[in-house]
Amino acid sequence: MPDPAIVAQWRQTISYKRRSSTRGADGSPASFGSTQTAACKIDNATSLIANGNGGIDRVASTTIYTSAEMSKGDMVWLPSETVDVSKGHSVNGVEILVDEYGAVDHYEISIS
Repeated sequence: MPDPAIVAQWRQTISYKRRSSTRGADGSPASFGSTQTAACKIDNATSLIANGNGGIDRVASTTIYTSAEMSKGDMVWLPSETVDVSKGHSVNGVEILVDEYGAVDHYEISIS
């Protein structure tokens, strides 16, 4: 159960679909379960990273804080986006945060 102080910051809602299968042996795309929604807090960050050519690249990242369990490969749509598997964001990282008793408190989801 997430800490109520953390949940109070979650004023946005995302849509997501859990991946139910990976790519088939014939190369067919992954399949996904039904669309679900979850309360969350979305953080967008931009970093400046030095590249190998002596220049600087701007790198954007999005982290979603939620109590909804997700895994790499699941699909996420931000609040203003239409749910369409071909236009969703793929979950590329999940950090599970636990409370002092070892129970899952919330998840930090990274999307691309």
